[in-house]
Amino acid sequence: MAQYDIHSIEDRLQAIDPRIVRIDFNHARERHEIIARDNHGAEYIAFTVPWGELDARVERELYRIRPERMNPFEEVRRAEEHKQRAEDKKIHDMATDLVENIQSSFRHKPSRSIE
Repeated sequence: MAQYDIHSIEDRLQAIDPRIVRIDFNHARERHEIIARDNHGAEYIAFTVPWGELDARVERELYRIRPERMNPFEEVRRAEEHKQRAEDKKIHDMATDLVENIQSSFRHKPSRSIE
């Protein structure tokens, strides 16, 4: 497991691209280096990731670089789910505000009329 790899990104990247060998951390430059192996067996730095950013964004970046492994329908489904959750939250917040406004109007005592 790579140093500072709390999300098991190394295993996930290797599942996407078998050429990925490991993830090294360069302390001098404070970055993660994704090491891959070419067709001749030589290792090279495929790309680098700044310290603290070794997460799902790296996986998406590898899909972008290696699009034949990407499932575009899955990406669309995730985007739609995110959009639906945001709309549901907005409706819920609006309903909550409406209920609170109605309840607060009933809490006030009616003013006494002068007779």
